[in-house]
Amino acid sequence: MRRRFCRYSWVVPSRRPWTRGARAPWLGPVIAALGCTEPPAPAHVLPCDVPLCVADPVPHLVCLDACERHDDCPLGTVCGAVAGHAEPVCTPPRGPQASSAVLVEGFGVPPMEATLATVELPTADGRVDATAELSWRAPSSTTVVTCALLACPPSIEGGVITRYDQCVMARSVSAQPVGSWSLADAEREQPLPAAATCVDGSAPVASTDGRFPVTELVVGCWAYDDTGIVAATRLRRPAVSQIHDFHDSFDLDCQGAAAEGRTCVLGDGTMGSCAQGACHRRCLRDADCSEDGLPGEDGACDPDARVGILSLCVDPGPTRPVEDI
Repeated sequence: MRRRFCRYSWVVPSRRPWTRGARAPWLGPVIAALGCTEPPAPAHVLPCDVPLCVADPVPHLVCLDACERHDDCPLGTVCGAVAGHAEPVCTPPRGPQASSAVLVEGFGVPPMEATLATVELPTADGRVDATAELSWRAPSSTTVVTCALLACPPSIEGGVITRYDQCVMARSVSAQPVGSWSLADAEREQPLPAAATCVDGSAPVASTDGRFPVTELVVGCWAYDDTGIVAATRLRRPAVSQIHDFHDSFDLDCQGAAAEGRTCVLGDGTMGSCAQGACHRRCLRDADCSEDGLPGEDGACDPDARVGILSLCVDPGPTRPVEDI
């Protein structure tokens, strides 16, 4: 695609990222007013005849039994192979899904330095909390650095992070080429979009009531100069215990009524949901509850235990000590 450069007054990005040669959605009104526009990225056509509208927590359309990419699936699942299905379907992941280089490769820019470290901070009651802090060093030409904590493995299509609004839990924007972001900072929580329906106007058939059923927790940054994105970090995976509880989505011990449905961490490091005092695997079918790669037993996926559109496996998943999470 031919690069196009426009004269405009710089504004801090508020939504999706953009790259050289790609239209910047948050600059649209400014660029259009100056008569300089770019065509939008092609819309993705969902691979099923009757997609479902789900709110997890942001309303979007999904195809549970016929997917082509992760975007076709509800949060808490990815598009993958499942025993007994010839084609990919939505299924809870086992292990990491996001490539650490997805931002660098997707934006087509050089990597920039970033470090995820544990920082000890004193609390008001005299304790010391271990918190995650992301530091970056961007090119000297940088004017803005955006960092985002995502609840799903990101992918980039046409220079845009797909499902950006659906997956970003928290965001930091800085004008400093060298800086840091404490992931325990509650003020960086990303407000949910106001939309109450899906793009086709349909109402959600299931909702997580404002919480994120986290698929995979990753954080990364990208740097802008006056023309577009010039560098990006590799993704890092912060510990759930070292970040703020954004959107009241997490509970590590699954104790008490308030924990029901919140995201927890299973013994293999993947995300599950709290139910009846334990962390359970999520499921859409019995095969999702298998621990050995074989189809799960009949009734292993309990349709009455719900987190939005997702069900939960009857048996709790593998556990791990909270201090290791």
